[in-house]
Amino acid sequence: MPLRIEALPRMAGHLTFMRAPMGAVSNLEPGMIAALGIPVDARTDAGGATRFGPLALRETSAYFGSHFASNMKAAMDVDRRRVLDGAVVAGRLVDLGDLGCIGMTAAEQSDAIERIVAAVVGQGAVPLVLGGDDGVLLAVLAGLAGAGANGGGTSPLALIAFGLDVLPGWRGGPLIHLVPTREPSADALRCIAESGGFLARSAELRELRATAVMDRLAGAVGGAPVHVALDMSGFAATWHGMNQRAPFDGLSLSEARELLEAIGTLPIAGLSITGLDPTGSGLSVVKTGQRLILTAILDLIYARLDALRSKADTTHA
Repeated sequence: MPLRIEALPRMAGHLTFMRAPMGAVSNLEPGMIAALGIPVDARTDAGGATRFGPLALRETSAYFGSHFASNMKAAMDVDRRRVLDGAVVAGRLVDLGDLGCIGMTAAEQSDAIERIVAAVVGQGAVPLVLGGDDGVLLAVLAGLAGAGANGGGTSPLALIAFGLDVLPGWRGGPLIHLVPTREPSADALRCIAESGGFLARSAELRELRATAVMDRLAGAVGGAPVHVALDMSGFAATWHGMNQRAPFDGLSLSEARELLEAIGTLPIAGLSITGLDPTGSGLSVVKTGQRLILTAILDLIYARLDALRSKADTTHA
């Protein structure tokens, strides 16, 4: 029987994030991205189903499996109409599976999340957290801060929150809120200002060129390790067609992708994706909405790994 040398079809093999190989924390190496599912919905209402978010993200990401196959020399991103270099990601993305949260108290859950995130960062890898609701974010940030974020660094962790409520009492580095889901209070605005960060609504972002947005982001971050928190509950549930209508508080898909791709060039220490209820209208059976959103996340991942490769090439030169 001949051996198969082509990439597996989407319906075959283990269901991992973007068809990455399964891995363990102990096998992680510096520069890797480690996907970790946290299937919880403790902060949603009775009808919420964000605990199915990690599974839904993995299912939809199977469409992108060929991006990361080293033998795919000319994989095409049909949404961006460009040829992808699979070697950028091959061997650098792994899936750690889901954290076993069933039966845990809220305190035990937070402690487990904090410990595994700290362990991933301790290996020099970047955790890619697949939520779950945004309640996991505080534990993720605690794990990053406890590990020194990015392998023992001393700079305070910066947070870029995309589509989240403003976090009260933030005590880290710069806090940058992009397209918040609701108008922040005066105390929240003061917290953002005191951290050295800023808040930008979708209307403000659309008026600026990408270079201007990046200049402002880079200036606020100042070289500190960054955690990017993307909450998908901000996307309109009816956003499931191949269109460019403004679904994310007035921000179009192309604008969201351009923004995330730019953020990917920053020194990212972690990335969390929360707030996906796959049972919601427009984000379930057809999955077109999820697929389009994942193209934006892909841009961020590619930009992050491209930046690391460029840095390594410069160092070796």
